[in-house]
Amino acid sequence: MGNDEYEQRGFNDADVTKVHCTNHMCNQENLAKLVSLDRPILKVCARNTGEAINANSSDLLGLYNLLYICVGAKVMLTTNVCQYLGMSNGVIGHVVDIIFDRDDTMNVPGTLPSIVWVEFNAGQYLGPSFFPNEVTRRNWVPIAPIKANLTAYRNNQRIPSTRTMLPIKLSYAFTPWKIQGQTISSKVVGNLGTQERSDGLTYVIFSRVRKFDDVAIDGGMTWQGITKKISDRVSFQKRKQMERILLKAKIEDTLLKYQDLFGDLPLCE
Repeated sequence: MGNDEYEQRGFNDADVTKVHCTNHMCNQENLAKLVSLDRPILKVCARNTGEAINANSSDLLGLYNLLYICVGAKVMLTTNVCQYLGMSNGVIGHVVDIIFDRDDTMNVPGTLPSIVWVEFNAGQYLGPSFFPNEVTRRNWVPIAPIKANLTAYRNNQRIPSTRTMLPIKLSYAFTPWKIQGQTISSKVVGNLGTQERSDGLTYVIFSRVRKFDDVAIDGGMTWQGITKKISDRVSFQKRKQMERILLKAKIEDTLLKYQDLFGDLPLCE
C-alpha cells in the first residue's frame, strides 16, 4: 500500500488506533499524540497509601500511578465504572473538561481532579443525559477518581494499601495483549516488528476490527515472518505437540463411543 492510498483509506486520521508490541512504544505513541493536540497538559498522580505505590495497575482495578491528559485527549476506561449504563472497561471517549475542587489548583503538578468530563462515542453511554437541555452534550459523562484496595505485606505484617486515581488511560496506542477481546470501531495500524514476540499476536491484531479494510500493518508483512519464523519457534512446536495429543485422545474416544456401530476400528498411532 502506497503512502497516498494509506492516507486516502483513513489510516492517518486522528482517531486511528495503533498497536505496538512493547509498552515503551505505546507510551511514546500516546504521549506524541497528546503533545500534537497543542493544548495544556495536566500531570495527574495517584494518591497511594501503604504499599500501593509499588503495585502494578492490574492489581488495583487498572488504576495507573501516573497519567497525562488534556482537553481533547482520547481516553479509555480501565475498569467497569457502571456496566448497567454501558460504562465498562474498554469504552473510549474524549476529554471535554477537567474539574478541580475549590481548594485545588491546576498549577500544582500531580493534582488529582475531582471530575473529568468525557464525551463517549455515540451509543456507548446508555443512561440519562446529564445535560437534558443540551443535545450536544448527550454523551458527556463525569468520571471521578475511584479507590482500589490492595492486600500487601511487609515483614509478615499486613499493610492496608489503597490507590485513588481516575479510571482512565490514553488510548491512541495499545499492546496486542491489552486489546484482546475488544472490538475496535476505528482503523487499526499494527506494528509487528521483524517477527511475532508471542504466538498469535498477528491474529489478535487482525481480529480486532469488523472489516479487513480497517486494518493495516506498519512496515508491511513478509511471508517468512508469518510462516517460517513462527513455525520454527520452540513454543509453537510445543503447542503443535500438545494439540496432536489432544486430537489423538479425541479420536480414540469417538471410536470407542461408536464401537457398537462400526466394530473394532484401528486406533491412532
